[in-house]
Amino acid sequence: MTTDRFYGGVHGRLENLREMLSFVAETNPGKNDLVSWVIANTSAGSEDAVKKHLGFIEGIDQIRREGGVYRLGDHGQEYHQNPEAAVLYDALTSGVKGFRTLLRGLDDGPMTDEDIMDLLVATYDECEMTTPGPALRHREWLQAIGYVHRKDGVNRITDEGRSALGSVSDQERIEDLQRELRQSDMRCVPHGPQRLTESVYPAVQSAYPTLCDDDYRCEDAHEGGKDQAEWKHAIRNVLNQLADDNQSRVQRHDEHGAWMFTPRFKPGKRYRRAELHDKYDGQEQSGISPSRKVPVVFIFTGDTGELYGYEDEFENDGTFLYTGEGQVGDQTMDRGNKAVKQHQQDSRELHVFEKDTGGLVTYLGQYVYVDDYPETLPDKNEEDREAIKFELRPVEEIEVETEVDLPEGNQNPKRKKTTSTSPERNDELVRDLKRLYDDTCQLCGDRRLQGDDIGYSYVHHIKPLGKPHSGPDVPGNVIVLCPNHHDDFDNGMLTVNPESLEILHEYEDDLTGESVTEKRGHDLEPEYLAYHNQTIVNE
Repeated sequence: MTTDRFYGGVHGRLENLREMLSFVAETNPGKNDLVSWVIANTSAGSEDAVKKHLGFIEGIDQIRREGGVYRLGDHGQEYHQNPEAAVLYDALTSGVKGFRTLLRGLDDGPMTDEDIMDLLVATYDECEMTTPGPALRHREWLQAIGYVHRKDGVNRITDEGRSALGSVSDQERIEDLQRELRQSDMRCVPHGPQRLTESVYPAVQSAYPTLCDDDYRCEDAHEGGKDQAEWKHAIRNVLNQLADDNQSRVQRHDEHGAWMFTPRFKPGKRYRRAELHDKYDGQEQSGISPSRKVPVVFIFTGDTGELYGYEDEFENDGTFLYTGEGQVGDQTMDRGNKAVKQHQQDSRELHVFEKDTGGLVTYLGQYVYVDDYPETLPDKNEEDREAIKFELRPVEEIEVETEVDLPEGNQNPKRKKTTSTSPERNDELVRDLKRLYDDTCQLCGDRRLQGDDIGYSYVHHIKPLGKPHSGPDVPGNVIVLCPNHHDDFDNGMLTVNPESLEILHEYEDDLTGESVTEKRGHDLEPEYLAYHNQTIVNE
């Protein structure tokens, strides 16, 4: 699924591509000659970066190397003779997966770059993006040919893009089914042990009837495929992928092909505890309640526990310190305590609830055992005893799309008197931006650490606050950077295209051609990037 850019940003790359194809058609250049032409006629500054970009152009058959010289590929000849968007779109979709999938996703509604990344990851097994960089490159090509319009960080399909979609193919329906199953974590299948033929296939077919077409067979989809409905083959693929994911509800149950589906709960939702135990089993009065129906250990915490010698607490980093079971005397590592400690080797999940009034409990999330240690605490009779304290960590931060209301900032930041007069930064803006990007560099995607999983980043003013620049302290003038790229930005070692956000780095070829990452609610203002490029870089 590798996609790369070409020079000229979103708005100029097609002109550069067409001119290069004309040069290739007229001269059949060697590799060095073609690289030299690109450097002389575009913003390219590095031979290695040019070769990287040319590799992608060759991959979509615009050019091909034969006998030491470059000629136009079949798609390149067609685009050279007929430079229409539809011709280049055909080349892109023939050479790289994901372009049509992206358009189909946008046909359902607007998407951010993060949404596009999630769509591609959920659709393709080989796609392992953790940042939107590769998704950006897909989106930019579709922008360049006029099939996608981007404004305020949101991408929308154009009328031309919608026309290019046409009808949905059988294979695309299979991709849709796989994506739905991955994204939902097979939510349509009931909890508990389930067999493919008797339970899983019927549940999926009932939930997605239009995507389960018995007439589309494996032998139609794959060379040497069996005479079986392809949607069933797709389900088996998804099951195996999810079972390899420690955070999925899908587990392999036995050697006979049964699958275990653990329950899923919504963080913050209140449940009636009695109904939980009716459905999943477990002791209704215990703080630790292993289920005998599904591989789950329920943990219940609450203020009333202090009456019985329990002291539970949440630390700032999300760690949950939970007191083991046993109201009187020293606690021992058996029964519920043993179930917590050994939950991973027993292939059980830990789900934590907080006790409320009226028999209700609020779901806090899924946790994992990290460590345990003894601690002296009073028991139910207020006598000191040795209790077990479990250190539990959340399996993952609750994935909620981060929306930070950034303060408006100040167009004319006040000066505060110290030994010299310096601009007064908006500390709230700095904190909110670091939180929005989770201390991740907007240029390279690196997240530096100070201590145990505590992020470290700089918030840099693109047009500096100090004189003679007197830049504003507003969100559009600040960018989150790692220490290295903070220094590079400060020293004018890179530029950012104000329109396309494409990076040109003085010495990092791998970064040149990439785009700055933006999160929803934070857009860099072109005027400050232009000021940096024209003034700071030339200082």
